[in-house]
Amino acid sequence: MRNYLHLAIVATFCLYSLLVYSQQPSGTAWFSHLESSKAIVENKGQFNTRHQALGDRILYGFEDGATFFYFTQDGWGYRLDSLYKNPNRRKGDYTKPKWILKSDLVTVNWVGANANVKLQPNGKFNHTNTYAVKGTDKSVSAIERVPGYGKLTYEGIYDGVDLIYTMHPDRGVEYRLEIAPNVAVGNIKMQYPLGSQLKVDANGDLLVSTLFGYTRESKPKAFYADTHEEIDVRYFVDGNIVRFKLGAYDKSRSIVIDPWVQTPTLQYSNGVWECESDAVGNVYIIGGDAPMKLQKYSAAGTLQWTYNTPWDTTNGAWLGALATNAGGDCFVSNGATPAAIQRISTAGSLTWSRNGGPFDEFWTIVFNCDQSKMIVGGTNTGAFPPGTATGRIFDISTSNGNINGSIVTTTTKQGIASPLIDDLNEVRAISSSRNAKYYFLTLDTIGAISQDFNLCPSNQGPLFKTNSSYNFSYKCEDYKPNGNSGICAIRANDKYVYTQNGSTISKRNLSSGAIINTAPIPGGVYTISFGFGQVGNSGIAIDSCGNVYAGSSDRVIKFDENLNIITSVTVPFKVYDVAVSTGGNIIVCGANGSLANPQIGYVQSINMSACVPFALVCCNPTICPAGPICDIASPITLTSATAGGVWSGPGITNASSGVFSPSVAGAGTHKIVYTLPCGADSIFIVVNACANLTVCRETNGDYTVSGGVGPYTWQSGVPFQNCSGCPLGNCIPFICAGFADTTWTTYSTATTANPPGTFPIRVTDVNGNRLRLTSASGIQPCT
Repeated sequence: MRNYLHLAIVATFCLYSLLVYSQQPSGTAWFSHLESSKAIVENKGQFNTRHQALGDRILYGFEDGATFFYFTQDGWGYRLDSLYKNPNRRKGDYTKPKWILKSDLVTVNWVGANANVKLQPNGKFNHTNTYAVKGTDKSVSAIERVPGYGKLTYEGIYDGVDLIYTMHPDRGVEYRLEIAPNVAVGNIKMQYPLGSQLKVDANGDLLVSTLFGYTRESKPKAFYADTHEEIDVRYFVDGNIVRFKLGAYDKSRSIVIDPWVQTPTLQYSNGVWECESDAVGNVYIIGGDAPMKLQKYSAAGTLQWTYNTPWDTTNGAWLGALATNAGGDCFVSNGATPAAIQRISTAGSLTWSRNGGPFDEFWTIVFNCDQSKMIVGGTNTGAFPPGTATGRIFDISTSNGNINGSIVTTTTKQGIASPLIDDLNEVRAISSSRNAKYYFLTLDTIGAISQDFNLCPSNQGPLFKTNSSYNFSYKCEDYKPNGNSGICAIRANDKYVYTQNGSTISKRNLSSGAIINTAPIPGGVYTISFGFGQVGNSGIAIDSCGNVYAGSSDRVIKFDENLNIITSVTVPFKVYDVAVSTGGNIIVCGANGSLANPQIGYVQSINMSACVPFALVCCNPTICPAGPICDIASPITLTSATAGGVWSGPGITNASSGVFSPSVAGAGTHKIVYTLPCGADSIFIVVNACANLTVCRETNGDYTVSGGVGPYTWQSGVPFQNCSGCPLGNCIPFICAGFADTTWTTYSTATTANPPGTFPIRVTDVNGNRLRLTSASGIQPCT
């Protein structure tokens, strides 16, 4: 069983921010360089499960890059975490993580410290920290709004000695011993773990061995408290005990000893993956991966709070996505194992937490027009036979996280990479639009579905789907740790749908996804290997004036609606997401470095004279598909999502109710339009020239079909119970019964055919006219 010591606690991936107002990029409204929070936080239980070797002995802790510093009643220490490539994973093997977390723990005890020492935090920060914690029953609760501090004092660690810890502004921790007159300094001792390699180098620094090299405790400084006159001091090492040895000094005066602990530079991932803005310009980001964290900034760039999710990608989870509504509530997903979504209030509190189904995956999130639903692009791997999967788009309630329904977009054999449409199933990017449709990208397909999942008599699936020309690899981006993930690569408005693949931005037709024109993304990265592509940057957004914003490896570019470049702003990081905010600002986020080196995440607000964000309108003129239909068939009433509109087109005999008469329309393909004051939708209905099919029995027992238009297709049917929608394709009584279905097999394409001897059988002509026979009774002899 894996030791939980190897989980990623690791603040390493923490996203607390340090605002840097000097040397900001040109045009920047504000700029935040993501480091650790530099905040000491009281342990209210949030550290116990992540640091099981110490558990509730931890009283306070703080995260500093890839290091977690902790403080106990009688000591302190640090845990180092670093990502390294999994040596047991072959290229293309997505069953094993690409990156594995390695950890080391260093504990330091103050020998002979007073048992009743009091720990006193000071310098309270304005922002707070919330921690999601998993229970033993896998439920999730939250330890909310825990404050952080700049200083922690051990009052009376020894008689006449106070010990003060602060975070070094560069890296590591400083501790300061304030020593009263006539205290024996030789009694102050630090005990390191048995077997530790301790040595003092030529500079007087103390070196402590770890799995990742030496931790360096800088040569201590000693001085009189009142005058700061320096006193000679050095470390003295005796086995695993370290003391301070001072030169001659006046023992009747108070003195200070002040070292600085520097930890090694470690390999970790701390990128900012997605960014959003609410209606008043507050900014929200997700980043890191152990655990993934959500942060809120004010419109001016001040960090408000950090929410630590329960999801740790170094322990089997997969990075998910972020969506923020106008009021500032955030919806954050874990991609898989398990698929899950949480709602976090604008105050940073956990509202609810829900898991998806056992075979669901959630990779990308948008809202419907009134933000009462999340539309989540992802996957379901429970199809039959085992090993296949379906791309899915889920309709999920924002009020409670319940799944209202889903639509299958594509079907594939899981893990197979092919440029053919439908071979790659997972929905990795999705966009709302103003035409009551949602547009999606899988790894090789672009398509659209209707806004209303349950409107039409049967689930129609995509309204269209076509090859996107991108042919992404299974890991479609190269900047997030481990497995597959979503990308921010598609956005639509009321005129066009825009997509990007890292190096190229495309303007596409709303009805078909066809490319209208393209433009290169300056500085964009799209790498092809073995025929499949990975994006090195992402991000796309549209404002209300139709301007389009795209991220590249070193800038954000503003295009007009025809993809002419208006302006661009250089940023010191690769862009992973872009959002339109208020006051003409664009929010940009990403990271520099790589997974092979420490990543540093960024979020930046840039004034690019943007128009206000493009707003959705609740207007749904969607028409359910109809036809093909015979010209001799009875009139039908077409179905629309919203009543009160006007129907028009060939064959419409009632403009109010939507009655369509195939005999009035005549044979052909007819465009039918439904118009509301807020918008319109259209469908094409195929009317075939038809005659009723009849079947008679020849004297030798053969069946002959007449009527309609040949050639004809004869098929025999075998009834079965379809369990494809049930777990692992197996029907479960009273839980998932499946549905009655028929498998049809063609046995003849002639006018006259010998029947197979079993029923049902059916015969279909070239125009789709069909006659189904369930028994031999009623079939008249041919004359």
